[in-house]
Amino acid sequence: MGFTSTDIDECENEDNCKGPGEQCMNVLGNFTCSCIEGYHLDRSAGVDVLCVINQPSLQVKLFVGVGISFIVVLVCSSWLYLIVKQRKLIKLKQRFFEQNGGLILKQKLSKQENSTAIAKIFTKEDLQKATNNYDETLIIGRGGFGTVYKGILLDNTIVAIKKSKTVDENQIEQFINEVLVLSQINHRNVVKLLGCCLETQVPLLVYEFIPNGTLFEYIHHESKASTISWETRLRIAAETAEALSYLHFAASPPIIHRDVKSSNILLDSTHTAKKHIVKEGKAEQLKEVANLAKRCLRLKGEDRPTMKEVAIELEGLRKVEMHSWVNVDSNLEETLFLLGETSDSYKNNASNKITNVYDSVRDHVIFDLDDGR
Repeated sequence: MGFTSTDIDECENEDNCKGPGEQCMNVLGNFTCSCIEGYHLDRSAGVDVLCVINQPSLQVKLFVGVGISFIVVLVCSSWLYLIVKQRKLIKLKQRFFEQNGGLILKQKLSKQENSTAIAKIFTKEDLQKATNNYDETLIIGRGGFGTVYKGILLDNTIVAIKKSKTVDENQIEQFINEVLVLSQINHRNVVKLLGCCLETQVPLLVYEFIPNGTLFEYIHHESKASTISWETRLRIAAETAEALSYLHFAASPPIIHRDVKSSNILLDSTHTAKKHIVKEGKAEQLKEVANLAKRCLRLKGEDRPTMKEVAIELEGLRKVEMHSWVNVDSNLEETLFLLGETSDSYKNNASNKITNVYDSVRDHVIFDLDDGR
């Protein structure tokens, strides 16, 4: 007669191996307790099984402590570096601002009744954001004077930002006076100076943006030259003369540009390409314009016509062009009037020297023409 025995799983008893970190292992007729991963057996407490959590070694503790200390020192050093750098940048911007006449400009603006409408003082950050940190893809002009960028201000105003190469520190006050005078010019044929930034090593000037390029591009590039008709050319000439006449006689004080050229004349409308054939009437106009140009090139200043006279004559030619039915021979008196025939008294007054003439040594005045501009 045989006997059989059934093993009882002692681990089913919840009272067995119930200490922290202990696990039960069933054996035949009994059970044993062991420690799970991350714990080790400690018999120093005088009990059969005591599982205690593994503690890092001294080397590990030292390594962790050094690592944490290094991170703290690095973070604090970086923070202090940024603070010192920021303070240096603020001091540098303030130094440039004072060096470029910022305090003089603020003082002069404070005396103006409507200073916000005259000239705005932009910050360095304003223009960096406007030009995407002076991205080269936004360059719209480059020359000996410096670089011109297209920019978009925070209010979505599109502007042209002129970044000069150098500045004469001996003429800072004159520069500030120019900014004030030029920002007050409000003429349909003169590009508006919106303001300046004085927080950079070289002052930056901010103008309204004219999108259609310069007259130079249209008269010197074959692909564009044919797109400007005689009527448009005559209008551009008349509007240029009108703008110069305004600067010479209406601005206070008078402004002499001294750098009038086709690259300083901006066009603000698109042109429709069409071929042009010079008719007999237009040939007569060409002669009139050529004679006027010849008079403008006379060596003696008193022999040259003033810009007011030039503007009147060109506008007269435009009126003849718009009224092609005018017969020059049969309407001589009216034609002479339309061509800008000036009186002797006007000619005598025009020969007088201009007093208190404002010479724009930095050539800031740029002309904006075509279709009412």
